[in-house]
Amino acid sequence: VTANNHSLDRGESGVLKTLEKISNRDLLSTGTYKDPGLNYLTVEIKDVTISILAYTQHLNGNLPLLPDDKHYMVNQMDKDSIISDIEIASGHSDLIVIYLHWGNEYTRGTEDWQPEYAHELIDAGADVILGTHPHVIRPDEIYMKDGEPKYIIYSMGNYISNFIRQDNRMNAIYTEDGVMIKLDFIVNKDGTVALDRVVPIPTWPYKYTNETGIHYEIIPVENLDSIVHNEPYADYEAKDSYKRTMKSLTGFNSTD
Repeated sequence: VTANNHSLDRGESGVLKTLEKISNRDLLSTGTYKDPGLNYLTVEIKDVTISILAYTQHLNGNLPLLPDDKHYMVNQMDKDSIISDIEIASGHSDLIVIYLHWGNEYTRGTEDWQPEYAHELIDAGADVILGTHPHVIRPDEIYMKDGEPKYIIYSMGNYISNFIRQDNRMNAIYTEDGVMIKLDFIVNKDGTVALDRVVPIPTWPYKYTNETGIHYEIIPVENLDSIVHNEPYADYEAKDSYKRTMKSLTGFNSTD
C-alpha cells in the first residue's frame, strides 16, 4: 500500500521509482499509479475476489510537486470518491478492504469525525477498514451492517519503525506499539463472505547494537510467554507493549 503522507516526497519521479522497485520484486501495489485507470487492486484468493483500496489524507503539502494533469498518481482521501470506488468494486468483489492513512500523529483517540466517516464507507459496501499514520495504536471496533460484522481499526500503530520510548515526542512510549491484524473469513453456502475472527498480533521494535552498527527488529509478541533475545529489558518492554496493545483492542470471534 503506497498511499501515505510521504508518497510525494520526491514528486513524480519518486512515485515512479517506488513502483518500479516494487514491481521488480514481483509484488503487487495500490495507492499510487504510473498511469490513469482503475485506482484499486483486485486479487483472487481461494476463489474469493478481494478488492483493496488505499487513500491518504495527508501529503505533507507536496501535491504541487505533481503536474495538475497527474493528480491521479496518488489516491487522496475524498469520501465521495472513495464511495464511488467502493460501488464500482462491489460489482465484481466478494470482499472490500480499505486502507486509510489518516488522523493526527501521536494521538491515541479517534478524531470526532472518523467513526462516522468509517461507518459511511462500510454502509457503502466496505468490509474492512485498516487505519495508519498516527504512529500509535488507536481503538478498533466491530460495526454491524445488516446483521453482519465489519471490522475497523483506526490506527495499527508502528510496524516497520525505529521509534522507542526514549524518543522526545508526545506519547513516545506508545510509539513502540504496533499490531498485525489477522482476519479470518468464511464463505457461506450462498457464496457471500463473512468475517469469522479477528486476531491482533502485537509487535514491538527491538533496538540493539553489535559490531556492524545499530539494528532494529520488529518482534511479534503473540503471548506473554515470548522471550525477546533473552535480554531482560527487551523481554520486559516487549511484554509491556503487548499489554498496552491488547488493552486497546477488542478482537472478534463469531462464536463468542
